[in-house]
Amino acid sequence: MSVLNELPRLASDAVFVPQHQLGNRPHITVDGAAAPGSVLALAHWPGSPTPPQFAAETATAIVARYLGAEADGPVVEAVSNNHYDADGLLAAWLLLEHPALDSPERRMALAAAEAGDFGTWTDPWAMRVALALMAFAEPATTPLAAVRQLLHPGLDHDPAGELCVMVLPRVGRVLSDPERFSYLWQSPWNVIATDIDLLDTGDAHIGEVPEADLAVVRAPRPLVGPAVHHRTPHSRVLDVMPDGTMIFRYRYETWVQWTARPLPPRRDLAPAIDALNEVETAPGTWRFDGVEFPNARMFCADTAGRPTPSHLPVERVVDELVRAFSAG
Repeated sequence: MSVLNELPRLASDAVFVPQHQLGNRPHITVDGAAAPGSVLALAHWPGSPTPPQFAAETATAIVARYLGAEADGPVVEAVSNNHYDADGLLAAWLLLEHPALDSPERRMALAAAEAGDFGTWTDPWAMRVALALMAFAEPATTPLAAVRQLLHPGLDHDPAGELCVMVLPRVGRVLSDPERFSYLWQSPWNVIATDIDLLDTGDAHIGEVPEADLAVVRAPRPLVGPAVHHRTPHSRVLDVMPDGTMIFRYRYETWVQWTARPLPPRRDLAPAIDALNEVETAPGTWRFDGVEFPNARMFCADTAGRPTPSHLPVERVVDELVRAFSAG
C-alpha cells in the first residue's frame, strides 16, 4: 500500500489488544510479526511487509513516519504486537497517543526505542527510559501488582500483550519525567556505567578488525551490550575473557531491516565451527546458533550448552571468523 487513501487509518479511540485475543480482528501490527487480521505492519523485522516509504531503524521511527503520512484509508480500531520490549511498547504508545511533532515525549520515545533495541544512545536518559520500561515487566522489579500476578509459573500463554496493556498507561509519565522512575533504571544503569568505566580505565579494551566490521572485546568478565555498543559501531563482536572463553555475536542491527548505513550480511559460521572443532583441545565443542536468531552467537560449549573456555588462541578464532565472513 503506497497510496494514502488506501493506507489504514487508526481510529481516535483505538486500543491495544494482546495478539492472543485478536482472533481475526483487523489491526495494525507494530514491531513484531503480523497475525491473522493484520491490515498494516509497522515493523522492522525481517520480511515484514511494512510499506517501504516508512522504513526506519526502529518500529517507533516507522510509526512516526506513518503518522506523518496522515493516512486516510479504512478505519482500524486495534493495535497489537507479539512480544514485549521497549521499541514495541513505544511504537504502540506513539501510534495510540500521537503526541505533537515537537513534544519532548515524542523525541524521547524515538531515542529510547533505539537505546532499547540496539544499546546505543547519545542522551543517557534515553537508555534509562528503555531500562525503566523493561523493568516494569519483570516480577523482581515491577511496581505493578498485576504484572507480578500475571507472571506466575503456571502461565499457559505468552503474556507479552497483557504486559503491554498494563504498562502502556505509564509510558507517557516515564518519557516526561524519567528521573522519577530511577528506582527502575538505576541498578541496570549502574551496571552499564561500571562496564564503561572498565573501558575508560583500560581494564577492558576494544580492538578492531575494520575490514571485517569486527570488534574484539577483551575484558575481565563479559561486558553488557550497551557498554560495548556505546563504544564501537562494528556489527560483529567477539568477547574474550581471561580464562579463554570467547563468545562471538552478531548485533541485533544485522537481523532487522537496517537503513542507517550499509552493514555486511550475516554469514553462516558452519565453516568456522568445523575448522575450530578440528583443532580444539579443550573439553568443549564449538557451536553457532544460526543466522536466523536475532542475537546469534558462536562459542565453545560444554555438555550443557554453556560457554566454556577454549584452548585456542584468539587470533585463530578471529582468522576463522574472517574467513567465514568472506565466504560468499
